[in-house]
Amino acid sequence: MKILLTGGAGYVGSRLVGSLTASNCYQVTVVDRLDHGGDALLPYMDSGRLQIVQQDINDYHPRERFDVVFHLAALVGEPICSHNSKEADRTNTIGTARLLDTVRTGRFVLFSTCSNYGAIGGQLAHETTPLSATGIYSSTKIAAENLVLAAGGTVFRLGTVCGLSSRMRYDVLVNEMAYQAVRDGRVQVINKHAWRPMLHMKDMLRVCHQLLHISHYTGVSDPLAGPINVISENIQKADLASLIETHFPGTTFSYSVTDKGDPRDYQASCAKVQKLLGFSPVSTVSDALKELAIALRLHYDLGSRQHFNTPLEIA
Repeated sequence: MKILLTGGAGYVGSRLVGSLTASNCYQVTVVDRLDHGGDALLPYMDSGRLQIVQQDINDYHPRERFDVVFHLAALVGEPICSHNSKEADRTNTIGTARLLDTVRTGRFVLFSTCSNYGAIGGQLAHETTPLSATGIYSSTKIAAENLVLAAGGTVFRLGTVCGLSSRMRYDVLVNEMAYQAVRDGRVQVINKHAWRPMLHMKDMLRVCHQLLHISHYTGVSDPLAGPINVISENIQKADLASLIETHFPGTTFSYSVTDKGDPRDYQASCAKVQKLLGFSPVSTVSDALKELAIALRLHYDLGSRQHFNTPLEIA
């Protein structure tokens, strides 16, 4: 099976590349600008099943046909998208449109975000719940979703991913709190009663493989077409702080409420992905923190800016 994976050198993408190239079933083509370098892909380059194309997705015009496209390439996170809104639109929205126009595939899968549900007061969001942009990032991802859904594709709305990767990120919620606990011994918790859906990296890999095992549709419509929430568990920030205290004893916490920061407050249902793909999460936020505690206590690149999407000038 031929798979195109855009953004394959990123936090999620590099783990997915490693998982796919470990199998003899897949030939993987990665398209990535390598803004953060390509070191995350080094362990997989000798697999014989990986081709890397260093190129912007807006300029990519393949001749071959792919069985599946996993589209991850994006500017991820509100800080970097707000810092450069034109580039966010160009990559997240226009890039998606151009891929849909230029890439021939049996199934197109956009990796989107549960952040698109926005500030709904901690309610449980189903795939039919109206979306509500809270910033540039979510507005560009909603626009990308609309393009993919109109083309009959699949949209994975991921919870906030946590856990280890060969291109590590310490600016996503769970990872960031663990990072602060080790670096500073103190963690800032904003809006402690706010809910977040989380997705362990290992569960993310599992759902991708389960999708690949579903036969391509032969009828009028693809049963996997449409939005699908993918999460491991919903958790309140206050409970996340308690888990941090368990895995990083001695950490102190400061709590605040702000109207100017992140207004998101939502849970996500994973009933649909369970029904369609037989997916049930097996990993937890606590599992991710256990892994992070080991890595961070070994001082895993604590000072490297490569592990943050936030631009230096606004960090």
